[in-house]
Amino acid sequence: MYMTLRKYEYDVFISHAVEDKIDIANELVRKLEDFGIKVWYSSRKLRVGSGADETIKEGLDRSRYGIALFTHNYFQKDWPEKELHTLWPKPGYRVFPVWHKITEEEVSKYDPALVDHYNIDTKQGVDRVVEKLVYCIKGDDENAAMREAVSPVGKIRNKLYVRFGIVFLLAMVLISAWYFL
Repeated sequence: MYMTLRKYEYDVFISHAVEDKIDIANELVRKLEDFGIKVWYSSRKLRVGSGADETIKEGLDRSRYGIALFTHNYFQKDWPEKELHTLWPKPGYRVFPVWHKITEEEVSKYDPALVDHYNIDTKQGVDRVVEKLVYCIKGDDENAAMREAVSPVGKIRNKLYVRFGIVFLLAMVLISAWYFL
């Protein structure tokens, strides 16, 4: 499938209910940013007197992905619903549903189609949620390289590759010297 390459200002747009800022959203944003994820977050962008609708649409347009933070508050508000309906059908756009203190049955009451999408539940802990989101946002290759760099097995494997490379290079030099003498 052909997709145009586009440079986005933000990696993700966080769709959430304002009541969930203290309980989960602030922590989620902070931890994503600790991993270098650029987050569009309403509490930093909305100012007194600014048009909320226009500012949020701008944030959606400037973000590569969306994170929908599903909570009881989320499904009781109009704004998150508008954001979700803007996020979901956007061509080439991925939305990562994060469930917080909500069950499959409760999500299904709001919209049964949302239950069919893979989600990440904060029951696993916010750190695990962030780890999975970073993996999805930054891509497999970059994260695989990061895991290799920090894992002891990866460090040992890298040393072995360097040693093998040196031995191979020396063997090639010796064979070449023997051949041309």
